[in-house]
Amino acid sequence: RKNCQKIHYAIKPDFIMALGDDRTDEYTFEALPDTAFTIKVGPGNSYARYSIKDYKAVRNLLKKLANS
Repeated sequence: RKNCQKIHYAIKPDFIMALGDDRTDEYTFEALPDTAFTIKVGPGNSYARYSIKDYKAVRNLLKKLANS
């Protein structure tokens, strides 16, 4: 968590989004600041703030973000 905080404060990003479908992604979801958009792909409990059905839904989301 400390490394993520150091990077966050050094870079000062306008937007952070993390997506993952694996239990190892939970470390990332947990470490990112509350302002990050963390998205669990697929079923199951997660530290992510949001969830999405599957990789097809991820593709649709990314297309919409790219076109906005």
